[in-house]
Amino acid sequence: MIVLLMAFSVWAHGNRRLEIIVQDGQIAGQGYLTNGIDDGGGITRPYVNAIHSHFAPVGNTGLYNNITGFDLIDAEPFEGSDLVLTLMGAGKWANPPAQDGTLLAQDFGTPQLSPLDPSENIEVFFGAAVDPVATTDSLGSFNLIDSVSGPVTDIDLLPLVDFDPSGSLYFLEWTLSTTNPLIADSESIYTILSPPGDNPVDRFHFQSLALERTLSVNASAIPEPGSLVCLAVGGIAILSRRKRR
Repeated sequence: MIVLLMAFSVWAHGNRRLEIIVQDGQIAGQGYLTNGIDDGGGITRPYVNAIHSHFAPVGNTGLYNNITGFDLIDAEPFEGSDLVLTLMGAGKWANPPAQDGTLLAQDFGTPQLSPLDPSENIEVFFGAAVDPVATTDSLGSFNLIDSVSGPVTDIDLLPLVDFDPSGSLYFLEWTLSTTNPLIADSESIYTILSPPGDNPVDRFHFQSLALERTLSVNASAIPEPGSLVCLAVGGIAILSRRKRR
């Protein structure tokens, strides 16, 4: 186990991205790793619309940030149109089951998801904006790319929190849309914000992969209760939106 954990320590901060693709006439986000090193979930995920990355402390400020990124490699379907990203909701998996030593083989069961606490506001910064483009207390949309004219990589979002995110997995629920009327909006796309830590166990690496599989679309093997979790996530988003009205 020690040898495996040392290997995962190297892998756990690989550059995880979501490639913006068109799948059956609909936008999707294909998770993949740009460093070419499998973190246990596949260099290219066998599912779409979910990826995780890890919070990191910002010096000694009490703030934590988490880089989540998109790439547009095949730009042709979107030529001349805008790509719009909308924050639809957020939630968390508080205190997921601990790693039992079996690493990737562990069954973490059905994630018990819940809304964010009132004190847990996640601000999302983008580009050169000095103010957040969206927050979990104030959902909204913004242009990810204006008038696509070719491939664009390293489209990075910066979720920022002023609370300690250790002990829970957080997620942001997005939709991607385009002004091209021939391409349908995406289903929910999830960026999972995992805690910081000194090793994969502290960073909930294995729980993060389990949550990716649960929230994703077209996963190769999701247990039947996964459909109930997806309904719960939808309920969380609806409750969040009602609360803000």
